[in-house]
Amino acid sequence: MYDTFLTTSTFGSAEHPTDSEGLLAIHGEIRRYDEPDHDLSEDIVVGTLAAYRIFTDPAATSDMAYVAAMCEVSAELEAVARAIDLGEILVDLDLGDLLVVTAIEVAPEHRGQDLPLRAIQSLVASFGSRCRYLVIGPVPGDSDVFHRNGGAKRSRLERHFARLGARQLPTPGFLIVDLFDRSLPVFDDELPDEWPLEPFELD
Repeated sequence: MYDTFLTTSTFGSAEHPTDSEGLLAIHGEIRRYDEPDHDLSEDIVVGTLAAYRIFTDPAATSDMAYVAAMCEVSAELEAVARAIDLGEILVDLDLGDLLVVTAIEVAPEHRGQDLPLRAIQSLVASFGSRCRYLVIGPVPGDSDVFHRNGGAKRSRLERHFARLGARQLPTPGFLIVDLFDRSLPVFDDELPDEWPLEPFELD
């Protein structure tokens, strides 16, 4: 049996470091256990997840300085902001925050069991309230379920995450899920075997 345990660290904005507005860093451990009533110390960590929740500020999201302030605390998040037009996505949010998954790793011997998808479902269940979008990327990553070799493998992995209802952003290797659409598989217990991978466009 497997489960995902999530812990957080908080950040404030550069201008107001004590405000609740800002950034939440989320670290997840994918753990294997044998019995439902188990001792946590006996769990085996078989994978990890790294994510961020960006809290939107209606007074500031049109200002790229705000985006830069939110991203400067993390090299991974800064790389995401450079790769996609994160400022435009934040401006488009209007009524919600943004979840960004920057890395997922699963030990080779535990792959093939949809653990990355289940970990993202746990992330959305715990931290997706009031979030408009979930961004996943870069797909590929390195030495895990993401892979930098691109080509057919990258396409296969993008189709893998499409099973959550993810769509392709214009920048290759980045996917997005509209969390306001409650009919998407990211909210379902039973993941579909396949889901169409379509391009995403801001409304």
